[in-house]
Amino acid sequence: MSPSLALKSYDKVALNSGLVLDLPMREGAGSLVGDRSRYHNNGMITGATWQKDSSGVWTTLHDGDDSVDFGALFNSLGTIWFSLWFKLTADFSTASPSSQRLLAKRKAATDITEFYLSKVNGKLTGLHYIGSAVKYSIAGTATSWVAGVWHHMLVSMSAANAVRLLVDGNLEDTDTDKTPLADGGALILGAQQSGTAGGFEGNITLFQVGTSDLTSEEEAELWNRGKRLLGV
Repeated sequence: MSPSLALKSYDKVALNSGLVLDLPMREGAGSLVGDRSRYHNNGMITGATWQKDSSGVWTTLHDGDDSVDFGALFNSLGTIWFSLWFKLTADFSTASPSSQRLLAKRKAATDITEFYLSKVNGKLTGLHYIGSAVKYSIAGTATSWVAGVWHHMLVSMSAANAVRLLVDGNLEDTDTDKTPLADGGALILGAQQSGTAGGFEGNITLFQVGTSDLTSEEEAELWNRGKRLLGV
């Protein structure tokens, strides 16, 4: 077994088979965030810094215009899921100065898939729009977020199950749209574009991406594994 696969022994075999990006974030220094999947889709840090959580897990700390850029990955995929953990630096609600982007794939100003905390209603929101047409819009139930608390976001998109949003282990919204991701544009963690304002303010860790349809057991494992590692 190769070293990169051995590092992923904490995941279930079924989950491993679909992993195309796996960031345990063990570096703790430098500008590269190493992908432990067999595809080596490493990310490059712009502005963000490393910070170790009290649990001992390394995270990237973002300050509104910082990001991790993975380049033009996962173009035109119709089945994909994104899992990440985040913790805010300051409380967030409709009273906050701006929305905060957690993750985006942006081909152009008129072709974007993004997930963010919305200043409009305070909710964790996912949008995919092409031109003036909104392909899907999903949102969680919480309207305010307390600083210093870890939360888990899991978004899955597939031809079989369409779009699903789980927050902290709970299914909170769905959409029937099955439009695949854009055929170009960088995948960005913590912002919509590298080095631009309106990004996330806080810590992000344990980012994973897969291209399989997750079972309910696998969805639960992503939530439970993060809780164990982060001491939630």
